[in-house]
Amino acid sequence: MPKPSKFRPLKPLYQGLFAFDRLGRSTSKLTYAGRSDGIGAQVHSIFSLAAYAHLRGMDFEYAPLANVAHSDGNQSNWDWQWNEFFNFPQSRSTGLEECQSITKIHSLIRPKGCQVYKVIKAHSIVDLFPEAYSRVMLAFRKRYDQSSFQKKSLFAVDRFKIAVHLRRGDASTHAGRPSSIEYTQRRLEELLPTIREKHPKSEILIFSQGHPEDFAPLAALGCKLALNEDVFKTFHSMVTADMLFTAKSSFSYAAALLSNNHIVYQPFWHPALPEWR
Repeated sequence: MPKPSKFRPLKPLYQGLFAFDRLGRSTSKLTYAGRSDGIGAQVHSIFSLAAYAHLRGMDFEYAPLANVAHSDGNQSNWDWQWNEFFNFPQSRSTGLEECQSITKIHSLIRPKGCQVYKVIKAHSIVDLFPEAYSRVMLAFRKRYDQSSFQKKSLFAVDRFKIAVHLRRGDASTHAGRPSSIEYTQRRLEELLPTIREKHPKSEILIFSQGHPEDFAPLAALGCKLALNEDVFKTFHSMVTADMLFTAKSSFSYAAALLSNNHIVYQPFWHPALPEWR
């Protein structure tokens, strides 16, 4: 289930703060301070900061991704590729030394004019107002679609595309995060008859890591396995799928935020958007 924000009792106060902010457009800006973990966590952080900036009436300054994990140490241009993939800048407009560092987003109460604030993420507040994502994701999707990166999908062209993300490869050190094959099997058995009736030409891809024999119950349902695939193709396939089943993972949560299509959400730390199932 979503992890309740400790700021939930303060939600009415934040609503009042946002109403006050709307009385006059702020001249301050918010930007991404950077972190050093996986692409899902980093991109979700950027999305949450843009959503928070929208709530506060601040401008959001795009910043490059850096120190993206899981490159396996063999790609010197790993960060560059991700910035091109999302159409993020390769360098900052404002140097980090010129920005004021904010350790926690909730400590930013009254922004100073013309100041650029750098923050790692804004989940703690935006999780209270997930509808704010809908106001900023259109711009991110436009940038994504206009990227010069040659994106490729793993789906066939003429099919109703169903992406199922299962977090398996790096989940052993995260209690409660590994995706259950049995749970996924039950969910698909419930939904596939209706989906296939509406979309006879459908294709289901299981995106995960592991060995094919581990996913035999899903293959028996007619699902195709996309295991240990190129991460760029995997993410793009999830974003552009007609239907995406998320895992307890920032990787598929970020893809769901960027998607324009139907999302079947599996609850974890962050809440569903109002239109998700």
